Amino acid sequence: MHSKRGRARLDASFAMVVAGFSLLCCVSLACFFPHSMMFDGASAPLYRSFNSGFGLASFVGALAYGVAVFRFPKLFFAGTLAGYAMLGVGCALLMTAVGDAWVAVIAGALCGGGLACAYVYWLGLLTFMHRRRAMTAQGGQALVGGLAFSLLSLLPLEVTRTAIVAGAAVSCVCACVAWWSMRASGEASIAGLQEKDGVFSVRTGTGGEQVGHRGREELVRIFQSIALPALCSVVVSFLYGALTPVAASMMGFPRTVPVVIWGGPVGAAAYLIWTRAGAGQRGSLVLQVVFGVLAVLLLLAPFEVALAGFSAGNQVCALLFYSLIIGELARHRRVALVLLSMGYALVHLAFLGGLFVPWRFGVFSYETFSQSAPFIMFVAYAIGGVLLFVAHRDKLRKIRCLEGKLNRQRKEKEGLARVVAKATNDELDLVCESLACAAGLTKRETEVLMMLARGRDVAFVCNELCLARNTVKGYTKRIYTKLDIHSKQELIDLVEQKRAKDLESCADSDGLCLR
Repeated sequence: MHSKRGRARLDASFAMVVAGFSLLCCVSLACFFPHSMMFDGASAPLYRSFNSGFGLASFVGALAYGVAVFRFPKLFFAGTLAGYAMLGVGCALLMTAVGDAWVAVIAGALCGGGLACAYVYWLGLLTFMHRRRAMTAQGGQALVGGLAFSLLSLLPLEVTRTAIVAGAAVSCVCACVAWWSMRASGEASIAGLQEKDGVFSVRTGTGGEQVGHRGREELVRIFQSIALPALCSVVVSFLYGALTPVAASMMGFPRTVPVVIWGGPVGAAAYLIWTRAGAGQRGSLVLQVVFGVLAVLLLLAPFEVALAGFSAGNQVCALLFYSLIIGELARHRRVALVLLSMGYALVHLAFLGGLFVPWRFGVFSYETFSQSAPFIMFVAYAIGGVLLFVAHRDKLRKIRCLEGKLNRQRKEKEGLARVVAKATNDELDLVCESLACAAGLTKRETEVLMMLARGRDVAFVCNELCLARNTVKGYTKRIYTKLDIHSKQELIDLVEQKRAKDLESCADSDGLCLR
């Protein structure tokens, strides 16, 4: 009964997270395409003013929220409430920004900072879930939010504005309910963000000695695994930002907004299919496929198809990057929040930087894009460079795996050789003790016999037993006399014969036991 009730609470929390995150995704797309909230006929400088404030505030807001939560975990929930408040004020200002560039900049800054806090909050909430559930929720919110905004873009402007404001308010309510629900079910808590033993701490043994830096080594491995998806996400966002103003210019592609809007849900659907297919560990393969498809679309496909491909690729790379952080650092949530906030900040900063690239190449319209070989080559070289880097990293990863396997095999062989050598030495000692007992050798003579049986010379015996050279020669002469031999080789042969007889007798006794 209790398990069913707990299962129902988890399902309710999951549904609340998907709903609230999807609504926030829809509001984020509305800020990404501010024409859905601005007045009809807004000028291009007004859009650029809003985008500049939005991009910079997204970068600063995400970093500030991540660092603040890392230092003070109790700000995790309070910070998102402040973010939603900023978002609401920013949307209200945006709707009233009639030709005033500074109002548009302030509105963009408020929307960007508020969205950054709220978005990172939802990503951080996913770290409390099981990895597969978190990946499903992340892809689901992108798909549902993208489809919702695609449908809203078809409605009249006043209806779209009202729906976006209502969506932001409902998303805030969902954020509160989801947090309280997950805390009540024990799935999430502030204590889960307060790790007493930091991930960079040095473990100590019972005697106070340092026994390793396992946490630091684990984080280095995690950083190496997410570095490639982070780079790919930033590059795709930058190139996507470079193509967007070309299509959205006054003389741009006439169907820019529908193409870009529908590209996001397509990318989210592809991500969900990939996660459900059980291929969650082949991230490098996905990145190679994404960049390969983008290169083909850029060079061979029509502009609208290439633009839709970059929109979908941007979505796939971002979702893959965030899911890797959530999955790898679920046990170190504060570090995960910092990396999520950094990733969000860098992606938005890269997109903002890409918006200004076409003007550097003299590309001001859709027509000039098709005739600008330098700009097309710039984008193509960027994609090709990332493809080469991904292939190189994948090759290095395979080499490291092979080296690790060979090192493990070498260590196993060395360990086995040590065991065999130790067993051989123990067996040799037993044979020497048996010969010494039969010949009546003293304890010191027995020690010298063991070394001589191993082929050691007089100098080695002197150093090992701290004896004078003449003393060792005297012991050797008495050993030869008692064993009735005349040289070291005869001594070694005698020991080998004795060991062979002992092994043969052991084999005969085992055979008798079996009979």
